[in-house]
Amino acid sequence: MKRFMARDFMDLIWDYAVFIVFIIFSTLFPLWGRFFGKKEKTKADYVFGLGTISMGAMMLSIARGTLGVRSFLGYPSELFYRGSAMWETLYGMVTAYPVVCFIFIPVYFNLGVTSVYQYLDLR
Repeated sequence: MKRFMARDFMDLIWDYAVFIVFIIFSTLFPLWGRFFGKKEKTKADYVFGLGTISMGAMMLSIARGTLGVRSFLGYPSELFYRGSAMWETLYGMVTAYPVVCFIFIPVYFNLGVTSVYQYLDLR
């Protein structure tokens, strides 16, 4: 029994070590970019990453921003507890993501607009 506890304790130490390294990296990386990286001057520079971010990365960022952890972990449990009524929501998401990512985002990206209101002003 003692052997297993020692192994669990070593696993716990590794878990904490990885967590602490992750927190340090997650704190220092943005600070490094803030003080030594390129400076954003306008809202468009901030939104489009000074023109250095690809359209694919922007699409993944939008998808990640709208599909959070709660959605990712919550939908299977909601399907289990509430039944097939949740499929309607999933159908909407499955059809909306490709439309947004492959129709709307490329138009906004190529025009260089940062909001729907700017796009409507252009029209």
